Amino acid sequence: MPATNRMRCPARICSALVAVWLTGCAAGNQTTRIRHADLDDLVHEMVESLAASDFLRGRTPDSAPWRIVIDKVQNLSSDVVSEAEQWMVVARVRGAVPLRSFASTRNITFQFNPQRAESLRRAGVAVRPIDPAFAPTHLMSATFRSLRRAGRARSELTDLRAETYLMSFRIVDLQSRAIEWMGQFAFKRQAEGLLID
Repeated sequence: MPATNRMRCPARICSALVAVWLTGCAAGNQTTRIRHADLDDLVHEMVESLAASDFLRGRTPDSAPWRIVIDKVQNLSSDVVSEAEQWMVVARVRGAVPLRSFASTRNITFQFNPQRAESLRRAGVAVRPIDPAFAPTHLMSATFRSLRRAGRARSELTDLRAETYLMSFRIVDLQSRAIEWMGQFAFKRQAEGLLID
């Protein structure tokens, strides 16, 4: 091996190691986007809130069936989230096992209106169609909000961003139009990376 090539090899190795280290440092949490684990925590809090509410006190599996139709999702967060993504998040919440299990103990079904259910099915989300034998009894809406904080971490070349997401839900009785239950759930996501990212 020529001397010049022998001299270049250690330089190449060092360059590769530096690149790997920088990538490793930047590859921690580089996004504050919502993750599945965030939604898991949200669902557990939501079930606890519903279980403690006056709205559902006294309901059993033998109670008259309630059909809660999710009819509106609104994004007021700082994230640019498409309408399809918003509904996908709500579909994941609605389809979570803890919420479905809880709902069955109160004889409640969470559903989507037919048009939205069809668009979710086309997107690959398993959504059960509304049973025409049971008219909706309640409407549910969801709103996404967020609070953002940004700063420097470790050096002028590193950016730190924290995003607190607030997801609020509201259930309205279709006959009386009274708000029967409201819940707001927060979780924080933090991201760190090179400013160039």
